[in-house]
Amino acid sequence: MGEYAFSDSSIKEINMPTVTGIGIYAFTGCSNLETVILPNIETISIGAFRDCTSLKTVDFSSATQISANALRNTGLERISLENIEEVGNYAFADNACLVSISLPRATSAGPYSFQKCSTLKYVFLPKLEEVSGYAFRECTELKTETNIYCKTMIIFKKIKAKP
Repeated sequence: MGEYAFSDSSIKEINMPTVTGIGIYAFTGCSNLETVILPNIETISIGAFRDCTSLKTVDFSSATQISANALRNTGLERISLENIEEVGNYAFADNACLVSISLPRATSAGPYSFQKCSTLKYVFLPKLEEVSGYAFRECTELKTETNIYCKTMIIFKKIKAKP
């Protein structure tokens, strides 16, 4: 699927179980998009679902990488991506509805990965080894050590996480 293929369209649902790759910004700005089922893509491309503010459900079962801005500013409330190993810059930034995230295989998170996820309360990143600058900037609901579970210590204002 090519770059900008459906960007800014009124599409509401994507169910493409045989698609293995999507171009950058393929669905960016699809404000009516609610459900994405792409179980065979390996990389969630740069800006692929940026500004899909109605997005609530995703299936990226085979994905191992979330590129920069891929899921920035969506309507996601909870997300669990079992195979993701690498989280790009701003990948989940500006998700004002995101309450919990589980990325059990992620080993790195780029700068500003979760910035301004103001309702984010629970983070499960047990294999995280590398956290780049400001990964959790302005995540105001992350207040205690019990909210974050990761391998690497994270210090952000009052947030401390220990293995």
